[in-house]
Amino acid sequence: MEIQKYNIKSLSRREVLLFDESICKNPYIPKNRKPYPRQSWSIFEVNKPLIDDEPNTVLVGAGGYGGKTILGSQLAAQHMDIPDYTCLVTRKNRKELKGTDSIWENLKDWLCDPSLGNLRCSKNETDLVIKAPNGAAIYFKPFDEEDSKQKVKSESYSRIINDEASELKPRVLKFIFRSLRNADDNPISPAMINLSNPGGPATDYLVEEFVDGPYPYFPLDWRHNPFINKKVYSKTLNKLDFIDIQYQKLGNWHYKPAKGDLFPEKILEDCRINTLPPVRIVRNIRGIDIAITKTGDWSAFVKWLQDERGHKYIADVVRIQTEYPEDTFCEVVEKDNPSWRTGSFNTDYYIEKGVAESGVLAKRLILGVLEDYIEQGLSVTFIPPVINKFTRARPMALDFKNNNISILNNPNIFGEDWIPDFITEYKDFGPDPKDYDHDDQVDGGSVGFNELNKPTNTISTGSKRNDFAEPKGFHERQKHKRGFHR
Repeated sequence: MEIQKYNIKSLSRREVLLFDESICKNPYIPKNRKPYPRQSWSIFEVNKPLIDDEPNTVLVGAGGYGGKTILGSQLAAQHMDIPDYTCLVTRKNRKELKGTDSIWENLKDWLCDPSLGNLRCSKNETDLVIKAPNGAAIYFKPFDEEDSKQKVKSESYSRIINDEASELKPRVLKFIFRSLRNADDNPISPAMINLSNPGGPATDYLVEEFVDGPYPYFPLDWRHNPFINKKVYSKTLNKLDFIDIQYQKLGNWHYKPAKGDLFPEKILEDCRINTLPPVRIVRNIRGIDIAITKTGDWSAFVKWLQDERGHKYIADVVRIQTEYPEDTFCEVVEKDNPSWRTGSFNTDYYIEKGVAESGVLAKRLILGVLEDYIEQGLSVTFIPPVINKFTRARPMALDFKNNNISILNNPNIFGEDWIPDFITEYKDFGPDPKDYDHDDQVDGGSVGFNELNKPTNTISTGSKRNDFAEPKGFHERQKHKRGFHR
């Protein structure tokens, strides 16, 4: 139930006084962190008397930068003057739970400030809990896996605040209701507060329950925040990929990513260039999606270059459908590294490892086939597999959109025109595998791109590197006939 207006005049004297005493005059909430008018709506809602003994439940959010984290901090700190008060703050993982500008960081500064004197709270960085001298406490727990919901099985909280609720699993959000409970004489109205932008696995659940459902939904984002330059921030958000614009800028809870949204054909075409610019190349790798199933699946070897400015280039793609892609791998290694016999390698290789036992066997097979090259100094790294390939490809899509990737208009190392097939696969790629035929080039591209995007990797790391100062050497191709299984 979307709420765009809130009738403040309908509030009882008790509700107004509670807001004034527990929020406006709360010593734990700094004066420069009091809520702006629209933020206050959800505070009034979660503090109202219960109807039919049902806990107060709300969703607050839409796009980015509306002040949801500050609101969550205000709501967590609201009742720290009541000895029996317990609050739980959740998030997907511990890193985000403790991250910069998180609710934990806010409350650690607000509640543990020495200027509070005998009201000053203590914090436990290990257990992630903040306690007031009177015994009131705020607990912080990550729920990165569905089974982690068992963490709250025997616990009780007066208030639960789910930060970025859409990122949690729906079953987790439902299960933790069991821990929302108060003693009969507790004056606090039990409340479940979901703070979130759309886009995570619980989006459909939140839409069903709040946006389109019976429970209150308060849109809150950059368009409502009186403390930001909206014109500048609007243009900043335009730098996001199409999907994040829907979620982070527009706060579109009903948007579902579709085929063609991630890699628009026009953006791919606009990224094509004929020659490398006169800049130093510092990384030269291939991201590989190799199919060793003996069923004739497609394998892709995607060549990436990165220059000293951080700009990335897709130099060529070797793609083949064969029962013996390990043979093609050997061909690619020798074409990429013509001086390999002397221990000189230009290219590093990153391979997505298969899952379970088949992945282990494939790794052994590949390493066995490449043994001679590895002994000479070839660098081969296996990357753990991912479940959601669409999510993994999104950082690469964003760099395409922001002109940080170029596609070189050259034949591949075997003299083949790879670009039309490459663009077709990328523009057809989407969140549902039923909507496209192949994803091997996207997978190989994602493996290579994400490796280049690691901040710790700034230069190729093989044992004996050629000088990368002459980029022209990377796009001079010779045409050869294929000699292996095709």
